[in-house]
Amino acid sequence: MLTPTYFTNIAEHFYNVIKKSKEFMSDSLVTDTSLLEPLFGEKIEKLSEIIQEKGGRIKRMETFRSAVNQIKAFQSHHSSIKTNGMHYYGIAQDILCLDSNGKIIEKGEAKEYTLLRNEAVNLGLYVIGTWDAGHIQGIPVSLQNAMREYVLNYKSGKYPMLAYGIENHYVMNLKIALAKLGYRVNQDDMFFGEQTDESLRKFQLDNKLKVDGVAGEQVYTKMEALGYNLLTM
Repeated sequence: MLTPTYFTNIAEHFYNVIKKSKEFMSDSLVTDTSLLEPLFGEKIEKLSEIIQEKGGRIKRMETFRSAVNQIKAFQSHHSSIKTNGMHYYGIAQDILCLDSNGKIIEKGEAKEYTLLRNEAVNLGLYVIGTWDAGHIQGIPVSLQNAMREYVLNYKSGKYPMLAYGIENHYVMNLKIALAKLGYRVNQDDMFFGEQTDESLRKFQLDNKLKVDGVAGEQVYTKMEALGYNLLTM
């Protein structure tokens, strides 16, 4: 799921589909599957098929969640996130497991949810705690902040946002600069992988910048001050 351009896919879907949808400002529960980012949506469809083939019964619930509904979820303690949850970007799906009588299974530790979660992980999807057992998302929690910043800055500002999963020549420029500054990076390709993420975070920490693993305006400006223009190298 985490292809080199996946953050870009999320951003394109958010601006071209979600923000143009009549559901964007909705205060009602949204179950429209067309608002799911396509790669993620395909995985959810496959997950649903697998569960049904194995005799499970499920009910797909919320897909997109508006900013209004996210605040409601936070205030009612149904979410620990106040704004910009994964549903907002079309990369989360809530699924309920049902018993043989079609009734909702409440316990997140139930075998039906264990099956659902295991099959989701097998497909390259991500789950959180059993307190929200039917919540499936397209990226791990550890990348949520980087993804948010990338998407929200995708069409604003003059600096291309660089974060885990991105592959372009700006990433190569970043790697070259980090290497010359003494940080460990793999310069054999233009992919922003785990080692680049680790080294960028160390660079941010060493230079008293916000440590989030995202190369935005702060990183570009600091690099330029050190003699490395990531836009023109």
